[in-house]
Amino acid sequence: MKQDNDLLKMMKEISKELPFLEEMLQNDIRILRSDEPGAEIAAQLQAVINGNPGEVYFDKPYLVTTENQRFIGKILPPDANHVASILGSVDNVFECVAEGVGTIHVWDTNSLQNAVYHLKRASILTLSPKEYDQFLVDYTSKRYLSNDVFKTVKQAIADECYQNAWDVIFGMNPQEDLKNYLFKGPGIDLSKLRYGLPYLKNKSRYYTVRENLSKTDIAISNEDIISGILSSSETFDFIDFSNILLFIYQLDCNSNVEDFHSKIKQVKDIYDNHLNPGGVMMLDYWFGARPEKLSSYVSTNPEEEKTLEIYQHTYDLLDRHFDLETCSVEPILNGLFTQKFDFATGKVKPFTLNPIDNRDTVIYTKKRK
Repeated sequence: MKQDNDLLKMMKEISKELPFLEEMLQNDIRILRSDEPGAEIAAQLQAVINGNPGEVYFDKPYLVTTENQRFIGKILPPDANHVASILGSVDNVFECVAEGVGTIHVWDTNSLQNAVYHLKRASILTLSPKEYDQFLVDYTSKRYLSNDVFKTVKQAIADECYQNAWDVIFGMNPQEDLKNYLFKGPGIDLSKLRYGLPYLKNKSRYYTVRENLSKTDIAISNEDIISGILSSSETFDFIDFSNILLFIYQLDCNSNVEDFHSKIKQVKDIYDNHLNPGGVMMLDYWFGARPEKLSSYVSTNPEEEKTLEIYQHTYDLLDRHFDLETCSVEPILNGLFTQKFDFATGKVKPFTLNPIDNRDTVIYTKKRK
């Protein structure tokens, strides 16, 4: 206690020279010692906010999905009880919770998505659908990422580390900084985004998620989902790879088709040994494109050409190993991509590509019983 009082006294003395510190003390803004629970998480989140947008781009977490989550209701087996998925923005997890899935194991290489999970979970437990929308979805709302709303949500964050971390982040950062610098992803048309989130669009489904969260066993692993599943003994009724093949092709395989084929073989190994009979594996999500239209589409710029090439290689390799099926959903993005990361300069550049098709495509395969 004496040490804490001495620290506070020292900070007050320093605050005379540092106006921002004086403001923190006056407004009772919390800070964490390095040995306190959540200090490391808070430091990681703050580093993203303070960092160069290009340099920290891959460290930024997603707050909302870029995929229309209605596809889950279309392809999830009706009796699915054990699901594997990318954690991502957590929206896919909530859709599976709404469907009554009992056990969900999610993977993500970005550990900050864990923080997003705890924030969104607590928000569902404490806020009405409208309040949740204003706090975490509607970036035009005055309550979007508001510290006043967070104070309501905070007590529902069960993990002390994440409660402390978010308490610091919301307390010490202006609302505009949270909005502009913490999360990555384009500013999606709000009406389309809401349509793509059935748990938010449908009030009764939202409250079903709230009710089911306490009954759903959700495990989070911070590693690559492919190696994570392969090293486990788990089997699943539904596996959702989201659109990670796009990134695996470019980043892990450096756009090398042979290396990418090796990854697809690992996915086939998961299908053979970790997907239950009657199960479904969601292999890829394509934005504004359908396989049957790839060959006839004439690209208008190099970026479109590159995207077409990735999609074509992906489909051809998947087609070698799986009996593929597709379903289409209405896109929530106005094109193939709205941001580009320039590897040469380390900066993010906004741009838009025309969609090849006016629908998004989900590519999946089923395993016979």
